[in-house]
Amino acid sequence: MEREALNKLVEEATKGSLKAFERIYNLFVEGIYKYIYFKVGNPFDAEELTGQVFLKAFEKIKDYQITEKPFTAWLYKIAHNVVIDLFRERRKYILDEFEKAESIKEAKVEPEEIVVNNLTLESLYEALMNLTEEQREVIILRFIERLTASEVAKIMGKTEGGVRALQRRGLATLSRIFNSYAKLENLL
Repeated sequence: MEREALNKLVEEATKGSLKAFERIYNLFVEGIYKYIYFKVGNPFDAEELTGQVFLKAFEKIKDYQITEKPFTAWLYKIAHNVVIDLFRERRKYILDEFEKAESIKEAKVEPEEIVVNNLTLESLYEALMNLTEEQREVIILRFIERLTASEVAKIMGKTEGGVRALQRRGLATLSRIFNSYAKLENLL
């Protein structure tokens, strides 16, 4: 949807139009879900948090002001904050998951398992977990959500050059991870 048409739809929603908000929801629910899924790695949490994002957006839409920043930046900022809140609430859970990931790395895994896992969302999630938080966010927004570097910069409060640097470092790390999978596959 073009920015002008989206701004008109958002303006209607700020005035209390439920139909306009429903259209906004339908436009962005899938993207917000995917963004959250790749941040938390759990479809149940992603569904619950996606609902929270739109509930918060619905509660705050009347105060939203159309600015130079795109509406999507506002919506993804809410999603980012909801994920951060989850991580704060479940700090112990996250630490346990990191410990589990480290034990998986240390355990001997059959090459066939690695190849099969390489084709799954879980392996992508595991690879993404090897990135810094900012690199992971850039990769998810740029390549999963297909946002431009400019849009990502606005969402993250960074310059486009900063976003591109994070993207390069993140892609380099992912490349090393997946190249190691390919080397193992060649050994088969």
